[in-house]
Amino acid sequence: MNKKKFLLIFAVSLFCVGTVPTIGQAATEQQTKLEGEGVVQSDGQEGNVKINSFYIGMDSYLRGTYKGDMTQIRLKKTNRTTNTVTWGQRISIIDSKVRFNYYAKKFINNTSDKIEFLGYNDAGKLICSQVVTVGKTKGGAKDKLLLQPYTVLSSYLTGSASGAVSYCKLEVNGQLDSSSVTPNIDGIFKYYVGNKVKGKLNDVYLNGYDAQKKLITRTKVTVVGDLFGDFVLDYDNIRGTYRGGVAYVQAEVIHQFEGIFLMGPEVAVSKQEIAYDVKNYDIGRPMTEVYMYAFDKDGNLLDCTRAYDTNYSLE
Repeated sequence: MNKKKFLLIFAVSLFCVGTVPTIGQAATEQQTKLEGEGVVQSDGQEGNVKINSFYIGMDSYLRGTYKGDMTQIRLKKTNRTTNTVTWGQRISIIDSKVRFNYYAKKFINNTSDKIEFLGYNDAGKLICSQVVTVGKTKGGAKDKLLLQPYTVLSSYLTGSASGAVSYCKLEVNGQLDSSSVTPNIDGIFKYYVGNKVKGKLNDVYLNGYDAQKKLITRTKVTVVGDLFGDFVLDYDNIRGTYRGGVAYVQAEVIHQFEGIFLMGPEVAVSKQEIAYDVKNYDIGRPMTEVYMYAFDKDGNLLDCTRAYDTNYSLE
């Protein structure tokens, strides 16, 4: 092999290795020009992934829920002016088959950039690609919302506003409420929530706007209160009760020692009592934990509780 050919192969090898991040590597970023290598295709599992919006200066993690075979995630950032692509670290989802968190505080820093969320299966195949909604408030330090914790299924969210806040709107799972509330002369308000917040794991914010209808402040709503009653493992079944607008439930069995996560089927519910069959999941194995998840009809995660057993030792 001549020297020029060897150098060419060596250079191509370095390029390929340098553009494929490994799991667990330092959170470095890579930049490339858009010349085809930045094009991504997925197999259409976008409907199984729900991604929360990300607000610069407020959020540190990009959060969401998912179903299916996604085991690895990463972010792709495109500068719309220069067409430069920056790749975020590719990480494994290691602690849940339902929820994910991706540290993005330093990666997402400009609302003009296009941010894409990419999900992969165990084989490294891209199975999901979604654009992330990125926002930034435009208010000053005096524009604030102070909120009392909201109890799930109660009627009102109470709090106070200061600065240039003219009115407020509730945002639940990325959907902005059609109604709003105007604080009184002392800045106090009482926002009618009704059935808009269906569970403590809903993603809930209160947005504050000025008189020109610009978003100037945004505050995370602390949601408290359980939909689930106590759940117990009764040999082959998980038994318990629930309240509220739960459409279906799903069990997760975690064998801690082996690092195995198993998801049971989605089971529709219509009564206030649940008997969920787990006889095929070897729940008597040592160091096993069992969780029950509740979802609404749109697939939004509402609640999660651990099922404690009366017949096995799970600790």
